[in-house]
Amino acid sequence: MLVIAALAIAACGGSDDDSGSSGSSGAGGVSTGGKPVDGQKKGGHLTVLAASDVDNIDPGQAYYTFTYEVLAGTINTLYSVRPDDDGSNPVPDLADGQPKISDDGKTVTVKIKTGIRYSPPYNKVVTSKDVKYAIERAFTPAVPNGYINSYFAKIVGVQAFTDGKAKEISGIDTPDDNTIVFHLTGGDIVGALVMPVTSPVPEAYARKYDEAKGQSTYGRHQLATGPYMIKSYQPGKSIEVVRNPNWNADKDYKPAYLDSVTFAEGYEDPGVATRRITDGKSQASGDFTIPPDQLKSLAQGSKKDQLIVSPGAGNRYIGVNTTIKPWGNVNVRRALAAVLNRQAMLQVRGGALLGEVANHILYPTVVGFEEAGGLKGAGQDFYAAPQGDLAVAQKYMKLAGYPSGKGSSSTTVLIVGDNTGPAKLNAEIVERAVSQLGFKPVLREVSHSTMISKYCTVPKAKVALCPNLGWAKDFADAGTILDPLYNPKNIVPQGNVVTPQYRGSGIGADIEKAQALPAGKERVEAWAAIDKKVSDLVLNVPYIWDKYPVVASANVQMVNQLWNQGSIDYTWSSLK
Repeated sequence: MLVIAALAIAACGGSDDDSGSSGSSGAGGVSTGGKPVDGQKKGGHLTVLAASDVDNIDPGQAYYTFTYEVLAGTINTLYSVRPDDDGSNPVPDLADGQPKISDDGKTVTVKIKTGIRYSPPYNKVVTSKDVKYAIERAFTPAVPNGYINSYFAKIVGVQAFTDGKAKEISGIDTPDDNTIVFHLTGGDIVGALVMPVTSPVPEAYARKYDEAKGQSTYGRHQLATGPYMIKSYQPGKSIEVVRNPNWNADKDYKPAYLDSVTFAEGYEDPGVATRRITDGKSQASGDFTIPPDQLKSLAQGSKKDQLIVSPGAGNRYIGVNTTIKPWGNVNVRRALAAVLNRQAMLQVRGGALLGEVANHILYPTVVGFEEAGGLKGAGQDFYAAPQGDLAVAQKYMKLAGYPSGKGSSSTTVLIVGDNTGPAKLNAEIVERAVSQLGFKPVLREVSHSTMISKYCTVPKAKVALCPNLGWAKDFADAGTILDPLYNPKNIVPQGNVVTPQYRGSGIGADIEKAQALPAGKERVEAWAAIDKKVSDLVLNVPYIWDKYPVVASANVQMVNQLWNQGSIDYTWSSLK
């Protein structure tokens, strides 16, 4: 996740309550879920308007909300999530039934469906060996993956494989073409079986792309097993998916009403894109945020049926690089949290309709949120005032070694943020907060994709603050937020989402201990304690717990994915 739409950094869904159930009502009576409806009209073409491109169309490298939206119809992961579920109840997708788990939790056996075939030009039947290869390739430099070490490293033999001492991962067995067995050293792998990396990739077809110089090019030649296949991909311009002639509807729970979908990219003006969708036909929103004025108008007007707002969609935070002075000082970070007007950060995005002011990283609908303090948080004074409190900020500046309570104007602070929409306004509010602390902010505004790919995930870019980041859970476990964002072992030179690059206070050891725990109360409490620690250290500055809006034309029977930050699910949507 890599990235939350327009946006921020992200992934998928999960919860321990029903606060995100479809059919509930949000502010202004707006629907908070596009409930699937069986027996809809078949056929037709849908156009999804998007601001930017996917991160990588290869399911082994994909880690971006919008990419997941595209891949939803082309791949089958071992397990997946119905669009009206928040991620707590995965259903068999490529798998043929629920996993069989040994009493000690260290052996997980999955049967896969027979007779699933790949799209042209390969056309062959999927086997369990294809799933094994798909996971193994994600541990290689040619297929950089943002979550593989967080969720799959406890498979026996991973270390020997990544060290080059073994040609395969010994802890993944394929006793026959329709059985795959995972042997674990500990922890819990079941939730992660919904991730794109578990979709099959045949070695005989993909190896030539994986062994090409540099990064694998398999994504440009992706094979589909789902109802749709990629017909064309023009980076930064469009992705067109059409029906997969080899898809077997009897073996897939997705109805796939539409004949084809075009993801039209480059709509960087969200106001123009929103108007085009709501006034047009057969269109839906992709990875951009609806401007607050239009959002309010839609929510209260005659077109409110064209708007869906999903709860529990993720968090938003300022990424703070602790390796750059003065942000290595915890009290300077606390001063920033204290002075930041988080209420304004929410207001420019659309106010209460689109979220709540945050005071820690875990957000409502995540297992462990209540244990971490719930809506009240842990009670630190630097999170106490949503509008910001300069006096509290100055107290922490003095503790940081600035006797006057203000920093030096000769200290420049590089801030890189989005150049459009509410995200741009968020970056400018952060710029003012840095000025209030006495430092000299240098704000560089770029496109969202550039902000992510060239600055905020690249440590050598030396960016101090990244105001437009965020994260959503991959599945129903708080570790899918806290491990990727704070585990020092996940710090990498490119595609780095551990923005703070912080290695102290035993954070890494705490995370490793939590990861090793089986599912249950002890694991939940361990993650809650880590949330309290990172929030107290202000390794990032949380400011919003998100809700996420999507819109469609009046003739679209819109269904959204609650688990994937409210994205349109074109495998269930249809034309009226």
